[in-house]
Amino acid sequence: MKNLRLCFRLYALCVLLLLCCCDSVREPVKAGFLYLNTVGDVGWTFSHEQARQQLIKDDCISAAPYLELVVPFDNDSVAASLEQLVQQDCDIIFSTSFDFMDQTGEVAQAHQDVCFMHCAGYKTAENMGNYFGRMYQADYLIGLMAGEVSRSGSVGYVAPVRIPEVYRGINAFTLGVREQNPHARVYLAWVGDWYDPPEASRLAEELVAAGVDVLAHGQDSPAVNQVAEKHAVPSFGYNTDMYAYAPNSHLTAAVWNWAVFYSHYCKMVYDGQWQPEEAWWGFERDAVRLAPFSSLVPEDLAGLVEGRIGALKEAEHSVFTGPIYDNEGLLQYSEDEHATDEELLGMDYLVQGITEL
Repeated sequence: MKNLRLCFRLYALCVLLLLCCCDSVREPVKAGFLYLNTVGDVGWTFSHEQARQQLIKDDCISAAPYLELVVPFDNDSVAASLEQLVQQDCDIIFSTSFDFMDQTGEVAQAHQDVCFMHCAGYKTAENMGNYFGRMYQADYLIGLMAGEVSRSGSVGYVAPVRIPEVYRGINAFTLGVREQNPHARVYLAWVGDWYDPPEASRLAEELVAAGVDVLAHGQDSPAVNQVAEKHAVPSFGYNTDMYAYAPNSHLTAAVWNWAVFYSHYCKMVYDGQWQPEEAWWGFERDAVRLAPFSSLVPEDLAGLVEGRIGALKEAEHSVFTGPIYDNEGLLQYSEDEHATDEELLGMDYLVQGITEL
């Protein structure tokens, strides 16, 4: 009996020691964030900030400091900002703009004990991964809706800059428009920047004057939606739900859900299992969404879109499936041929059905 009691005591002691060891390893995580714009931009940076606000409610997070308005492509400024987060003892740092990629890699190399995740880029290291969402899937869905609600077959799109991410989005949107209306055209205006509300407004006005009866965009502000509201033209938001800025014209928006990434990678750090993944998630991981539909969306159209979301989640539908021709009439994908991820990530052309202003 004495031996049995001794065994129980030894067992209890081992359990206690094990719990103590686990507690010492599983310390709360401090996550740092580097932002391109102000958190109040209503667009890209605000979408990341919404996710950060959600993250700090998690018990495994001790703090989540952020730095905003970091100058893009300014090597010294970006590196200094990253170093500032390192000096604040962040366990993992999320740099949330493509423009921060090279400096993130350099600072990661100098601080091997810190985990880094870079948004929208393609470079990795032993302690640096990257992540992004398949927003082109949501762009395709709002294209379906735009093609359906347009009466003239003339749809306007205000685009930011000429990079693969934007080409993907515009092309997916156009494929959706023309799936619903094969004779429709998308009239495309380039701002040349992600955040330039005055220029985005001016171009939206030009598109309306040219006869488009639906507006969509890829901007970090609701400027295009506000023009649509002024002219009673149906519109779609981008990055975040922009309904509040155009309550009488906003149908829905293609929105990011960065929270799934931040929760996933902070949990990996917390569990001591972090590794530099390359994540490109879509509807199947809830990384992209559509904002709630307004009352302007017909019931049958809402049902069509919801069904297509289900197909995207189950990988039963691929947005870029041939036949697809580019804007010069060249066949890019034959019937039933699918674009590969590598091809999507390097997309540098516009599909058939787009007229650039």
